[in-house]
Amino acid sequence: MRAEHVRGVAGVKPPQTAVAIGTLATTASQEPRNQELGVRLVFPFIFVVFAFLCGYCCFLEMMANKAVFLDRDGVINRPVIVEGKPFPPRTVTEFEILPGVNQACSDLKNAGFLLVVVTNQPDVGRGILKKEVVEAIHKTMMGYLPIDRVEVCYHAGAEFGEECECRKPKPGMLINAAAALDIDLSHSFMVGDRWRDIDCGKRAGCKTALIDWGYSEELREKPDFRGANLTEAAHWILRNSDR
Repeated sequence: MRAEHVRGVAGVKPPQTAVAIGTLATTASQEPRNQELGVRLVFPFIFVVFAFLCGYCCFLEMMANKAVFLDRDGVINRPVIVEGKPFPPRTVTEFEILPGVNQACSDLKNAGFLLVVVTNQPDVGRGILKKEVVEAIHKTMMGYLPIDRVEVCYHAGAEFGEECECRKPKPGMLINAAAALDIDLSHSFMVGDRWRDIDCGKRAGCKTALIDWGYSEELREKPDFRGANLTEAAHWILRNSDR
């Protein structure tokens, strides 16, 4: 009985050990397969996520608005030129919209551009001109032209002890309008008649167009386009708009 018991135990245990070893071998052989399967599943997932993010970014870019930022005096209305330097009109009756401006604005609007006027009016901050006069001029302007928004800097300027972030050539007014109207500045244009306008547009990442009145002041940055009026600038913008 004792011998049979020993044989019986000996006869049972080896199969159990063999099964355990076989199970371990099978498990070990499956691990590389599982890892390979995991890699095969992860890479398509990463690709799908990447493709989705790229498509979403393109969608957001397409949904963003494009704009033409317009200086006021010398672009929209005739400037008051004294000794080779431009000055704004002092009254509503002095505010004269230049020939071709209405049509140029309409053409740009029809092409899908927002139109934003960005103007420095430091004479208000300097006590030379009343804010109410500027507002009345803008009300008249909005009645004639399809303008979407007007940004005004009334600060006197750093040389008068009134520093700010909105006075051109700083791009504050463009950045503010871009945030309010969801504008893509890289697909937008700045049109002005002075070096401040060109520098402002460059700093904001816009393409720039100069309306050349032959003022007695030097440019600091080279504009992307130089023309005689807004009509010429609008034609150039329409030819060079990439979307």
